[in-house]
Amino acid sequence: MSAVDAIPLLLGGNPGYQAQRSLRFRSAASASLSRTPSAASNRRTWTWSGWAKRGTLGVIQGLFSARQAKDDISGAYIWTGDKLTFIDRPGVTNLQLTTTMVLRDPSAHYHLIFQADTTNATASDRFKIYVNGVRVTAFDTATYPAQNYEIAYINNTQDHRIGAFQDNTPSNFDGYLSDVHFIDGQALTPAAFGQFDSNGMWQPKPYTGTYGANGFRLRFDDATSTTTLMADSSGNGNNWTANNISLTTGPTYDSMLDVPLGSGGAERGNHPVLNRLSHALAANVIGEGNLSLVNYAGTYYTSAGSTFYVSSGKWYFEASMTGSGASNTVGVHKGTSYTGSTVSTSGAYQTQAGSVGYTSDTGVISLGGVTQSTGATWTAGDAIGVALDMTAGTVQFYKNNVAQGSPVTGISGDYTPAFALNYFATSTLYPNFGQRPFAYTPPVGFKPLHTGNLSAGAVAASGSFSGNAAADGPFVWCNGTPETLAINGNAVTWGTHADRLANGFKLRTASTSYNASGTNTWTATVLSPQSKSAFNIQTAKANP
Repeated sequence: MSAVDAIPLLLGGNPGYQAQRSLRFRSAASASLSRTPSAASNRRTWTWSGWAKRGTLGVIQGLFSARQAKDDISGAYIWTGDKLTFIDRPGVTNLQLTTTMVLRDPSAHYHLIFQADTTNATASDRFKIYVNGVRVTAFDTATYPAQNYEIAYINNTQDHRIGAFQDNTPSNFDGYLSDVHFIDGQALTPAAFGQFDSNGMWQPKPYTGTYGANGFRLRFDDATSTTTLMADSSGNGNNWTANNISLTTGPTYDSMLDVPLGSGGAERGNHPVLNRLSHALAANVIGEGNLSLVNYAGTYYTSAGSTFYVSSGKWYFEASMTGSGASNTVGVHKGTSYTGSTVSTSGAYQTQAGSVGYTSDTGVISLGGVTQSTGATWTAGDAIGVALDMTAGTVQFYKNNVAQGSPVTGISGDYTPAFALNYFATSTLYPNFGQRPFAYTPPVGFKPLHTGNLSAGAVAASGSFSGNAAADGPFVWCNGTPETLAINGNAVTWGTHADRLANGFKLRTASTSYNASGTNTWTATVLSPQSKSAFNIQTAKANP
């Protein structure tokens, strides 16, 4: 068993402790937090802890850093290969760890700890990285500092950033951070910030210790202003300054209810985002914490599903757009393997069997491409509401809180929210699953989608998918995490043939043994009872 395989899962329902909010960092806006300590403190021993949910993948993204000038920097970031890295480079590299594991699951939250203790006599214990409560032991690069080395800039008097790595060209984080701690003068283990429950699930707990002179805790829970949002709750008054963080109502609102744990009926929990793993993108059209979908006229058709599928319950979500709206569509897609981000009109999701869409320039409400009724046309600035009732088997659309057309009936199976932008549209579509304030109150009995509102449900242990014989293969929804997987009778090596995810798996090979064009069959093992593998209790997964 590798170090990654040993990482446990996070309990997502019935929490004992829960972060109140997360902060979204939009890399396109160069969002970050900044603070310059007035005095240096302990540069040999400290601990950074926080929860992170990823947005954009495959590019350098800073988690935290401090910089002297140009290439003189200390900090943690996610490398282009989606690997965690910490580096201390005051002109020359004195400390660098780059993990072998990859973190490329955008469907849930990771718990990350970076622990410095250069006083340790054992070189490999002078800097440690933990993911979801377990120490990482496999590294592509491992350069440890001399004993008693003082890390150059972290906890010194240089400009410190959260959500940015301040290299020559700053690399900004795209995603969500919550419950961020910095402990000055102590090398703490994960037990200070979390615990395993009786099922072996990792979950957060309140930190009750001291912080040290430069220590802080960022809860991101007071959205009165960006000043109160960045306030230090440790009692030290080590407050941070927001850079390009927005509290303006609408798609740029960055104070989110998307947090690692959710309790039934509450607003907070792990929310859906656009699923960038569900297909190969022609361009990086999904962004802003996976809550925007961009299209440029004359370039391609763009469509995307979400990271959640549901087969029961009553759910509400919204979408709005900017720009021109030629035949853009909001609705739900049927099936557990969303295909096609760059599709022709005939391949758009709303034409596929059982899928439902409400199209902007015609007002047509369709089921499987067949018109069911017609509502008002919609354009930039309108709020489109979708009420998906899996109990009654209906979908009702709303424009600015006014019901449109007739409810679509005959809905059953697995559905995900879905969105499509037409070839001729230059526009951006913004879904909202309740992680930021809705434009309108959901209809009575309908809930926002998040893990606290999901029941465990059955975790799929077998099925089929349509392959593409490409290294960027299809995503397959399982309603949970498979432990082992075989495709077409061939055992899968996680991280090589496929990634194991909180909500299913993603093909990562062009080999026809696993990802042949056409139909492929798969079987998986899950934990017993199945509720231990269900998506509503999962953390984001690392892969070897």
